[in-house]
Amino acid sequence: MLLRRSLIANGALACAGATTLGGWQTLASAASAPQAAPTAPTVSVPLITRVRALQLVHRPGLLGFHHDPAHAEHAQALHALVAEAMGWYREVLGIEGGLTLAVLAREPWEAVGLQQPYGIPGVAGSGVAGEPPVIYMPATDDGLAATDALALAPRVRPATLASLRAAGYDYATAARRHVDVIGLHELGHVYTRRFGIAPPNLWLDELLATFFAHAFLVARRPALAALFGGVLQATIDAFEPVHRSLADFERLYFRVGAANYVWYQAHFQQRAVALHRAEGLGALRALRAAFPLPRPLRPTPEALLAELELVTPGFQAWAATVEGGR
Repeated sequence: MLLRRSLIANGALACAGATTLGGWQTLASAASAPQAAPTAPTVSVPLITRVRALQLVHRPGLLGFHHDPAHAEHAQALHALVAEAMGWYREVLGIEGGLTLAVLAREPWEAVGLQQPYGIPGVAGSGVAGEPPVIYMPATDDGLAATDALALAPRVRPATLASLRAAGYDYATAARRHVDVIGLHELGHVYTRRFGIAPPNLWLDELLATFFAHAFLVARRPALAALFGGVLQATIDAFEPVHRSLADFERLYFRVGAANYVWYQAHFQQRAVALHRAEGLGALRALRAAFPLPRPLRPTPEALLAELELVTPGFQAWAATVEGGR
């Protein structure tokens, strides 16, 4: 998602990786990023007001829903996926609270004033007191996140392609479909805070959002878990990063460049998978105990890794792999 960094603050959406864009707060994205951070918009109309002004099909509820009738089938599938994830989190972690989902085609995406290019899902505060956050997702599969993933195809390793085929997907289909899963990562940003975890650094914030998405997918949609991991692995296969260190990610964030940003996200996903495999949802409970809301500090990556190692071992070895190789 397209944003600038800000200092960590208290609250559900005032957090690491959040900033105020045109009157609403925006959280960090999943697996794709823009080429450069924009200047903040001058318009201060709340996001939820802008979405409602589009006069799309609207369905109220715990997961409020706005979508273009021309893309109703895909929009309804996205709504069902996010609603299923919300129900699962409520069942296994007791996380409550509403959200709004806006599934927008290219023209309304631009009309609503979202800063990031079309095709990169995100989540933002509504800008209206008492209104839940808004997850916004593209209605079609021809946006930036999909086209960037498709461009990697010639350099993806055969083993990665084979893993996707084993899950039932050819690479082109996976590259387009993985954007749907990014919406669950955006949900993970909200639920990290609702569960009471205050990620003290940007990279841990991203990792935890992906952990939430992965835990649900493994439990309920394992083929989509394999799809998401395969498309992210394709970035590791096909891209030679300029930036490798967690310190660079923390310092530069989106300014590492779009492909390099996704490369980091791929490594965050791999650590989330390993953490879930080793500890299951107990990892979230341990991290909540270690990093409860509020936590306004921003430790160095080295200090955070040392702290994490005491909570759930393996982070330091993982970081060494990220920084020392592909």
